[in-house]
Amino acid sequence: MILRTNLQVLLNGSRDMSLKYRSEIDGLRAFAVIPVILFHAGWSLFSGGYIGVDVFFVISGYLITSIIMIDIQNKRFSILDFYERRARRILPALTFIIFITAPFCFRYMLPVELNGYFESLISVVFFGSNIYFWRESGYFDVGVEEKPLLHTWSLAVEEQYYLFFPLLLLYLWRFNKKKVFWLIFIMGCLSLILSEVLLFLGKQTANFYLAPSRVWELFTGSLAAFLYQEKKNTPCNIKSFLGLVLILIPMIIFDEHTPTPSRYTLIPVLGALLVILYAGENTFVKRFLSFKVFVWIGLISYSAYLWHQPIFAFVRLKSITKPELSEMLIYGLLSILLAFITWKYIENPFRNRGKVKNSHVWIFSSLSLGVMVLFGVFGISHGGFPERFSFRFPDNPIESLDCIKKPSKAFIDNCLGEKVKEKTIYILGDSHAAQTYLALKNTTGAKFNGSVQVRFFDPFSTDYFPYSAFYNDNFSYDKDPILNKLLKVIKKGDVFIFTSFSGKYNTIETTGQKKALSQDSRARTEIGLRFINNITPLFRLLVDRGVNVYLQLDNPLIPSSRFLQCYQERANSNKASSCSVSFEQHKFNLKRQRWVYNSLKKVFSPIQILNIDSIFFPNKAFYDPVENWGFVDKHHISQKYIEKLAIYYTGALDFISASHFRSEH
Repeated sequence: MILRTNLQVLLNGSRDMSLKYRSEIDGLRAFAVIPVILFHAGWSLFSGGYIGVDVFFVISGYLITSIIMIDIQNKRFSILDFYERRARRILPALTFIIFITAPFCFRYMLPVELNGYFESLISVVFFGSNIYFWRESGYFDVGVEEKPLLHTWSLAVEEQYYLFFPLLLLYLWRFNKKKVFWLIFIMGCLSLILSEVLLFLGKQTANFYLAPSRVWELFTGSLAAFLYQEKKNTPCNIKSFLGLVLILIPMIIFDEHTPTPSRYTLIPVLGALLVILYAGENTFVKRFLSFKVFVWIGLISYSAYLWHQPIFAFVRLKSITKPELSEMLIYGLLSILLAFITWKYIENPFRNRGKVKNSHVWIFSSLSLGVMVLFGVFGISHGGFPERFSFRFPDNPIESLDCIKKPSKAFIDNCLGEKVKEKTIYILGDSHAAQTYLALKNTTGAKFNGSVQVRFFDPFSTDYFPYSAFYNDNFSYDKDPILNKLLKVIKKGDVFIFTSFSGKYNTIETTGQKKALSQDSRARTEIGLRFINNITPLFRLLVDRGVNVYLQLDNPLIPSSRFLQCYQERANSNKASSCSVSFEQHKFNLKRQRWVYNSLKKVFSPIQILNIDSIFFPNKAFYDPVENWGFVDKHHISQKYIEKLAIYYTGALDFISASHFRSEH
């Protein structure tokens, strides 16, 4: 959390002002929040700007531990008083910004997106949004940047820290301070080791979001509080400057593929530690960080952090094409302006106990959190309010599937079944594989003439196949529970179909122009090569076993940031919508996926590549998914085209005859 360091605000008139105000800490906070904003704005120069959150964790650990130690030493610590101060600090600005931004969610979000917003809102209330987003997706996944409350995951980590750390410190205080220091050090080391273990096991998403693998960063700040209070340091230009460099350099050289948190994150975390300990009086770093503009940004940094993500999300939600960097930077400045207003008129008044009584804080907290829960439950019960629109979106047929969820042995066993005598089609992949599954199952029945079964599973988690094969350098098929089950049941003569969202391999072309891929090109090429290397041993086993392996190329992707805007455009005009995609554009979008598939086919000649272009481009010209009601969102097809995909498979798989397929229309 982005805590103001002015102790008179934090302690609200405490008699013992032993924690001296340090302007350089506010300045350091500015150098954490600005890179986060620039990273989320899409500025590639700050590809590692997200580590500003890690710096915030260190600052928070330092401040919270310092405050608790001072209160314990002065024998005035109260757990209720601590939580009341946290409520004053966190809830007013958070509640205000949520209530102000909620109407924009109604304006710009699809029903399914709005439903997800309501779910995330409830998770915010119960300090569990990090758990919610861990279960939903990865931080760097396609589309997460359009989630207004995504950034609250870091607030949840700190709130969970606030719940247990004061009680832990109270319990440990019976020992001498030296023992407490080393106990916190050991717990921090264990947390860092857990982070590395999760990465080794391919649990990147869990590692990123969950508190146990993050708390070592907060504990680093706690250790700084002990050292600083015991005067175990003297101001040092070299050490404090080195600390600032260790913070700033990773913001430029790290990117979305740098494991976070991990041993790499030690660099900025130790940098923050050095600044806290050694940027004392008369050092260059203190003078630099104490510039008024940096201190001012630091003071409003909490509100700036809260504002920037929903603003950026709404800009992307409302745009037909991808917003330009210059536009995003302007909205970044808007978040700073709104942060100042929120800080001045919301944050500061609520922190002042002379203006807002303790009892009023508890009443406000209870009412605001209760209203948010009711608001979220009401929204979920109404399915995201689809009646908001004058037109009706096609239903998303994959939403009803039970086999798209976090893996458990029971679900995997149920979805992939047991080994049977009949020929069986096993379909693995992501939600695009679910479309293929429906094409082969729902349109035909559970079996084709009683002779063919269709089975499917999508773990909906970057910790499992197929997602882990794209993102995890330590991927191994024999460690993945889904593939372990597959290899137990799949037999000679069975069919294995793999397909996935092509955006995993490439940058989607927008507005008909082939954008320069530059840094993203390198990253996507790395993903493709990683997938090839990771999947090759599995395919070798399948081919040697006599399994028929198929790789299905993806359906068209709408070259627009916003599917909703395309429908509105179509509703108000008879012209082709901005969602229209040309055949050449589609081929460009599939270029990298096709390269990956062709590379695998060169190694395993029996593999067959399935191209479904004829469904969407019968004349190899333009395709308008809005006009044809072909898509339910930016890249998922409707039931109408799932049925067309089923017809396609009657020719692709020669053991299925067209007579096996029935239509709902």
